[in-house]
Amino acid sequence: MSTPESGRPRFVLYSPLAAFSSFHARSPWLMFPTAFEELGYASTLVCGSASDLPTPPGLSVVTTGIVSTASSARRFVRAMMEPLFAFREIFRQRPDVVMIGPMGPALASVLPMIVLYRRFRRGASRTRFILKTDSNLTDYWLGPLASRLMDLFVVASTRVFDVVTLETYCSLDRARRLVGSRPGRLARVPLGYPRGAIALREYGSSPREPVILCVARVTPDKGQEVLLKAFDVLAPTFPEWTLRFVGPTVSAEYLAHLVRAAEAPALRGRVTFLGFVSQERIDSEYARAAIFCLPTLRESAGQVKYEAAASGIPVVTTDVPCARDAEELGWLVAPAGDAETLAAKLAQLMGAEAVRRENAARAMQHLESYEDLARECLRILGTPSPRAPPGNRPG
Repeated sequence: MSTPESGRPRFVLYSPLAAFSSFHARSPWLMFPTAFEELGYASTLVCGSASDLPTPPGLSVVTTGIVSTASSARRFVRAMMEPLFAFREIFRQRPDVVMIGPMGPALASVLPMIVLYRRFRRGASRTRFILKTDSNLTDYWLGPLASRLMDLFVVASTRVFDVVTLETYCSLDRARRLVGSRPGRLARVPLGYPRGAIALREYGSSPREPVILCVARVTPDKGQEVLLKAFDVLAPTFPEWTLRFVGPTVSAEYLAHLVRAAEAPALRGRVTFLGFVSQERIDSEYARAAIFCLPTLRESAGQVKYEAAASGIPVVTTDVPCARDAEELGWLVAPAGDAETLAAKLAQLMGAEAVRRENAARAMQHLESYEDLARECLRILGTPSPRAPPGNRPG
């Protein structure tokens, strides 16, 4: 571990109980520290573990050695204890900006630790705290009691953190309606594309094949069955098109069900399940596919949609987590679980290359890199960026 350079402003991202690996190389949890480093900050990532996470030069990584566990009781105890170890680094560095997330049980310890830090750490008044919720506040995927607790965490966080960021307009609207919340401390900061970790390309920059690509874990929540039903409707009209699924299998039973469904007469020989593949292989799939579709039924934001859009692919998705965010980027949106509407949206793109190019170009114009988002966080905090903007928005 290297020590952040003196004289530079300091940024710390703390992700409670997180076990990071190469799988997270393009995640916001690595991209935000990298972006702040590029903006002139000395950046530190604090997490439970980071086994083979590829970190750029200059980024420090501090691990607590405490990660999440399958046992609910043990996970709760660890969530209470780990912030004590993480805040040792925050007390030591007295950073200018601290980003903490995702939202979860650790906030029960994080919130009072922030209060203590501000009270007892000399010079702590300069430190600004950001909570990155990384949650879909319209559907926590939890029971009523746990969901109510998450709401209380949001409300309490607006009174302790300097800003609480949410990834979608829908989550922002709901957070503003929570009784007791301070709307002035809530802000929408969406996902971005990992500049430097993915090659930006326009739709026509590489040969495109008549392929609909879906990248997602194989689990019912991702809606692959809905996409199969939609493609079954479209297959006779578009005989040259094929469907490719990429992603690790979470439910073997669900995968077997999908494989059986793909044996329908109209689909036989036109659906491929690649399973888990390397990031390099995913990038090659992005480069060749003509349409990207994420038919998700439950989602926080969906990083793969942003990666696909940065790779020049027009995107079709659902109104989960929020239709307004998707439509702002020019993506085509169907109600979650509605195979008929999903088929109609796909047909709009499958029938005309000009429409595919137009949709891909619109998304490219609105995409933001994580440097853009880091500057937006600084703007919300009223903190100037140490470096002038290099103008990295894609053209």
